[in-house]
Amino acid sequence: MRSLLKADFFSLLKSKITYVVLFICIGAPLLVVALYVGLGMATSSMTEGEVSLFSIVNGRDLMFSTFSLSSNAGLIIPIFAGILVMADIRNGTARNKVIIGKSRNKIYFSQLIVSITFCVAMCLVSFLITAGGSLIFFKYGYPFDGKEVWNFAKAFIVGVLTFAYVATLATFIALSTKSMPLTIVFTLLVVVGLSLLCQLSFLVPDGNKLIYVFYLMPTYGTSMISSSVLALLGGEGELLSDKIFFFCLGSLLGFSALNTGLGILLFNKADLK
Repeated sequence: MRSLLKADFFSLLKSKITYVVLFICIGAPLLVVALYVGLGMATSSMTEGEVSLFSIVNGRDLMFSTFSLSSNAGLIIPIFAGILVMADIRNGTARNKVIIGKSRNKIYFSQLIVSITFCVAMCLVSFLITAGGSLIFFKYGYPFDGKEVWNFAKAFIVGVLTFAYVATLATFIALSTKSMPLTIVFTLLVVVGLSLLCQLSFLVPDGNKLIYVFYLMPTYGTSMISSSVLALLGGEGELLSDKIFFFCLGSLLGFSALNTGLGILLFNKADLK
């Protein structure tokens, strides 16, 4: 397993795709922050009675918008994670590993670990760049007391785990389909589709038990914390309630395990050429 991980991480580091995605994860957040700052400067010269964007947008909600899976770097990361995994199939490396006696389970887990590392690292780069830029120009927006520390921690944990989940999804799709076009299309459809479905939760009336259907969706948490409504209007204080947080944890871990189990099953039966 150690030799597989060493080889897969070496391939990750030497791949041009890794540095393209890194550039995007640095550039896209800078562009977003610059856009909000520009709009803030434009609205700061408004006449009395009109509201400046600087008084609406806060740093916390802006930084958590980077966990969105339907825009900016968040949309790019899982797609390229699948492409990187597919490279092992396309160049025949996976087949050669099997020929020399490497276990398919270990091959799958090695790819999965590298994919999770890639997705989480890239999302953290994007988050840190946005956090630094937004806090320079915008107020944090909320008293950073004990309650807010827990609030921040819940949102951060769910955001990071969501990118770990999409890594399991991208790996599952790539090693199951063994097709670059299908990997890109299916990953895009699932990630964007889930994000759009989660937005429908805003239409569910308060107290309606239908909301629990959305709680069980693995991307529901990030849809809430990265909502454009929260990011633009400043949110309402609590990013995720404790109940939603624990539902999100269960959903993310459960679906990640499901992706991994199905992926291993299909990969063991796959004909590697």
